[in-house]
Amino acid sequence: MKGADQRKTILFITQGNRDHASSRIRCLQYFPFLEKSGFRCIWLPRIPVRRNSFFNKNLIFPVLKRINRLRIILGILFLPYRVLFIQRIFLPEWLLKKARKKTKKIIFDFDDAIYLSDTDKKAGFKTLRMIEHSDLIIVSSPVLKEYAASFHKRVEMITSPVAIQPVEAASGYSETRVIGWVGSEWTGKYLNMLSEVFEKLQSKYPVHFLFVGCPAGMLPAIRPEIIPWSPDSDGKMLSRMDIGIMPLTDTPFERGKGGYKLLQYMAAGKPVVASPVGINNQIVTEGENGFLCKDPGEWFAALEKLLLDTPLRERMGNAGYRLVKEKYSLEVCYKKLVNVLDEIYLVW
Repeated sequence: MKGADQRKTILFITQGNRDHASSRIRCLQYFPFLEKSGFRCIWLPRIPVRRNSFFNKNLIFPVLKRINRLRIILGILFLPYRVLFIQRIFLPEWLLKKARKKTKKIIFDFDDAIYLSDTDKKAGFKTLRMIEHSDLIIVSSPVLKEYAASFHKRVEMITSPVAIQPVEAASGYSETRVIGWVGSEWTGKYLNMLSEVFEKLQSKYPVHFLFVGCPAGMLPAIRPEIIPWSPDSDGKMLSRMDIGIMPLTDTPFERGKGGYKLLQYMAAGKPVVASPVGINNQIVTEGENGFLCKDPGEWFAALEKLLLDTPLRERMGNAGYRLVKEKYSLEVCYKKLVNVLDEIYLVW
């Protein structure tokens, strides 16, 4: 990049591409800010953008994935960089050792309990290997920080940042209130926890369910509106919601989550209802910006209260917006990241 200090070059290796939420949120959206601050960002994603055509999924995608893997290896071995920033993926030990010969500035960032996996029995071992070969660990939640700090002395917590942008105003007026959820096909399973709550609400009140990113055909009894996730439609979908929800099971993996859904809803000025799991307990102040609910009875009561009380929704939505702007916005999180990077260059 023109004008960038060549000594401040960072090689980013990310788990996903632009269509991958974690990589986009925790790395890519920082790039313009970093470059304005004099850093040079080189980016190598593990996988290409996913496209839905049969030809792409079965032929092009697998080939490009192998090419990307080769690019990562060659990039680590031969590209000029001062800091290696590895986002969420596991690299082989031989490659990590090669990287350490080039730089003593390796950062490992992860935003889920990646050390717990039903499909990879070596996930815990691989996570520890990444931690041991890194000079700094960045995580997104207190549970992940506690885990990483038991193996490494340098751990920083930076929550997944929310870019606060003007949210499109909902068109027209309707007496039907909208309960919304944003996620992925994998996280859509948590909605099943509330199926009876949704059905009971729908039998009593004019309520509509808007689910963004979950599998098609979910919860047919309540006839939800299910829309595929798209970065271009985020603002429009959030503007249509009156209440944002984040149900979770209380298990070790879920306790490590970063609460990003809640931050999205709050950044759009929406009140939230969530399970009291992990960082959710820190983000949500009961009765101020939302409700924390342990069982179906509490979920029904909280959602019913918000459905019936427009001033309450507005007060909670405004409180959540202020919280995100002060503590969890992209600008706030960037300052934390750049302070860490500046310290790396000064101290190491």
